[in-house]
Amino acid sequence: MASIPATQKELAELVGAARESVNRVLKAWEGEGVVSLTPGRVTIRNEAVLKGLAQEADEHSAGLRTGQTPLRKAAVATPSRGLRPGDQASEDTSEGACRL
Repeated sequence: MASIPATQKELAELVGAARESVNRVLKAWEGEGVVSLTPGRVTIRNEAVLKGLAQEADEHSAGLRTGQTPLRKAAVATPSRGLRPGDQASEDTSEGACRL
């Protein structure tokens, strides 16, 4: 297990986010067993899951640059559905199969 000596404030400054946002994500990850938190330290408990989360974030960022995020792809596949920001489509995006 890797251990990172950093405060939530330091991590927030590093990624350009609010400390409160970093706190919410870290607490969720802690609840899922991905990391453990102690004051001034984050310990990675499940590196494979963390790498998967990083890959998903990279893919999402690439989609933002190209305009092809998963949500946009689903909306294009089913334009009559009227997807709103925050909606999530099912894996099956064939005509009429998009479920929220």
